Amino acid sequence: MSRAVLNIMTELGVTRARTLVQRKNNDEDRDLDTITGCWLSKSSATRDGYCQVTTLKNSQLGRRGQRPVAFLLHKVSFVAHYGRNPTAGNHVSHLCDRRNCFNPEHLIDESPQLNNGRKNCIGPVFCSDHGNFIFSACPDTHQPPCIRPPRTDVRCCLSLKESDPQGWRSRQSSLVSGGSRPSRQSSRTDHQSTTSTNAPRGQPEMANEQAGRVGSPALERYSQTSTVYSGADALEEAIKNGDLDATVNMAYDFLP
Repeated sequence: MSRAVLNIMTELGVTRARTLVQRKNNDEDRDLDTITGCWLSKSSATRDGYCQVTTLKNSQLGRRGQRPVAFLLHKVSFVAHYGRNPTAGNHVSHLCDRRNCFNPEHLIDESPQLNNGRKNCIGPVFCSDHGNFIFSACPDTHQPPCIRPPRTDVRCCLSLKESDPQGWRSRQSSLVSGGSRPSRQSSRTDHQSTTSTNAPRGQPEMANEQAGRVGSPALERYSQTSTVYSGADALEEAIKNGDLDATVNMAYDFLP
């Protein structure tokens, strides 16, 4: 049997919803993920993993013998933050894909189709060493993009330069002297780099910059910063296929 949809604006209202969220947002009742920004509730959960908060409805206040009602905490948090119920027929989606999270910055009102489309999404991918943005696996429909924990198995060109400077210099010399570059069917002409600052939703900030084309002269490639990663499309495909062991050699093929 499907769960009855509670009108939180009517049954609690914004003020009570905010009070409930404030009471739950403490070290005793939730774990704080300082990397993603998730507020992970320790409250009792449904069979589906969504956490609840139990309280009387407005219509029950001042009446004896009333039994408290269980509200889904993430929906209460949505109402507390946005001051409205979610759109009828829509889901309150978790951008972070963690059902016990009630950080309102991670909650969005969207259709069931869009919500389901976020499941198993890799999301934005950053260099494990430096936090440099490499690519986003989110389709255009994922607005805002998904929030995922940082990976530990992705390296940008700067990582290769630091770990093997001799090999990196040799590769650069080959390119500058007119050496051939392995061809790829898909290559990006627009590249992105980031700083390691904290963005509001727990992701590094991303700033677009033009970094030249893969087919540009070798000297232009040489002048690019080592944080620019020309092999983003190929790396994206490798990650989706679970073939990350090949990314080191792949990255050398696309060193800027």
